[in-house]
Amino acid sequence: MKEDPASFIELLQEKILPNVQRIALLIAVTGLVFLVLHYPGADQLLLIGFASLAIAYFLLAIIPLHSLAGRELDKLSTVIYKLIYLGCSVTTIGILFHFLKLNGTGEILLIGSSTCGVALVLSGLLIVKSKDNWMVLKDAIIRGTTLFLLSIYMMRQASII
Repeated sequence: MKEDPASFIELLQEKILPNVQRIALLIAVTGLVFLVLHYPGADQLLLIGFASLAIAYFLLAIIPLHSLAGRELDKLSTVIYKLIYLGCSVTTIGILFHFLKLNGTGEILLIGSSTCGVALVLSGLLIVKSKDNWMVLKDAIIRGTTLFLLSIYMMRQASII
């Protein structure tokens, strides 16, 4: 007996976007290596890698979440999940602006990291309230925390904060 094929949203969330994130991160890291070694094409690799990563985070923020093992999702944890990924998307664009030395870097990093920071604090409160929220928020928390700390470091280096 065949199982029902996964919906496109589930396929996008579970298979396509994680692979897009891995490839985009690899391209972005390659661009950073090229930037450090002063090779030509670094800016283009950075643009492709970080923009693709930001788009993947944005798509994760806007697509609907499917229920976990038949359990109903907590609406507040779903909102926080989406808020973290929106903050990740904006922060990633701010990091791109930082490496390309474009205007507006500080403002973009401040908006993105503030969104991530507030959402991460709220996600911690939700996890204390119910351990089931960890299953929904785990990946978003890992990515959000990493980008939050990286953006704080970049803002400190640029004397923005």
